[in-house]
Amino acid sequence: QDLPPDERPRFGAAISISSFEHDGLGRYGDPLEPEGDLRAMHDVQGLLEEGARLFLAVPVGSDLVRWNMHRVYGRQRLPLLFEGWTLLFAV
Repeated sequence: QDLPPDERPRFGAAISISSFEHDGLGRYGDPLEPEGDLRAMHDVQGLLEEGARLFLAVPVGSDLVRWNMHRVYGRQRLPLLFEGWTLLFAV
C-alpha cells in the first residue's frame, strides 16, 4: 500500500542504468505515456534524501524515440530529463 509522502523511506543515493529511457513507451507492459521518462525522474526525487545523488546512464546523441524500444536524449530532451536536478558530472 502507498504510504503518505512524509512516511516513505528516503535514500542517500540511487543508481539507474538504462532504465528511464524506456518509461512510458509500453514495451514492458507500462501504459503509454509520452512524458513517462520525465515523470519517473521526478518520482525518484521524492525517494531521495536532501543532497542525495542519482547515478544515471541514458543513451545520448540526437533526440530520438525508437518506437517502442527507447529514447535517445539530445539537445531538446536531455535538459527536460534533468529539470529540477543539479548536474555534477557527465561523461
